[in-house]
Amino acid sequence: MKTGYTLLLIPVNVLLERDGERDLKTIKGGKNTEMKIFEFKKNLGEKVVIQFSDFKGYRLIDLRIFYNVGEEKEDWRPTTKGISISRDKIPKLKEGVDKALEEWERKKS
Repeated sequence: MKTGYTLLLIPVNVLLERDGERDLKTIKGGKNTEMKIFEFKKNLGEKVVIQFSDFKGYRLIDLRIFYNVGEEKEDWRPTTKGISISRDKIPKLKEGVDKALEEWERKKS
């Protein structure tokens, strides 16, 4: 039985198949442009963010861990923990995640 973890990549695939404006938060700074697609809490002080990133003319998918530096209100900052990959690598990433989940379920039995 597969868990819901593979759903993590579905929003990315849906957005990759479309072009046009998105009603998502866009952060612009210097030569990098980032557009948040999906996020989920990893633990109390960290979350995983999936976003589009344009860097030096290359469009990438970035999966990165962010940590909260705020005390009274949330102030999330990116860590160096994560990966940035091109669109053509997404199917391989999904294949790897699916295989890991299958192995996880097999070892639980």
